Amino acid sequence: MTSAIIAAFAGFPKWLAVMLLSMIPVTELRATIPLAIAGWDMNPFLVFALALLGNAVPFFPVYFGFRALQRLAERRAPWAVRWLDHLLARAHKKLGNNFEKYGTLGLALFVAVPLPGTGVWTGSLAAVALGLPFRRAALAVLLGEVMMGVIVLALTLAGVTVI
Repeated sequence: MTSAIIAAFAGFPKWLAVMLLSMIPVTELRATIPLAIAGWDMNPFLVFALALLGNAVPFFPVYFGFRALQRLAERRAPWAVRWLDHLLARAHKKLGNNFEKYGTLGLALFVAVPLPGTGVWTGSLAAVALGLPFRRAALAVLLGEVMMGVIVLALTLAGVTVI
């Protein structure tokens, strides 16, 4: 997988590849940081900053655009409404009781776990599903993103490989 990702981004400047790769739901920070440090021999702290910037980008279109996409689907593609509702329900279910128990911190901790199915994309969907106001959602998701970045960077610098 690592060599395929490196090949896919071969024509891009490394800084741009880091930002773009961190925007992808599957890779986010958990694959981008180790790949850029080990595979592209980049400065760890530059990688951290670029990956955080890139990974923060999806929060805004997901948070502000998901409900608009649902309304559009209701008018133009009713078959897609069930799928979109399923995405929201799944994000809400993944967060589980953590939000009810820990509030905004629970969402931040959920986003911070560097495992598949968590992260900025799912956290942003969960914020939409929970109906969180923008500031609270942004605080939780972006704080969780920073925590995930610190965890992944520390594991990478310690030599732990997960990809």
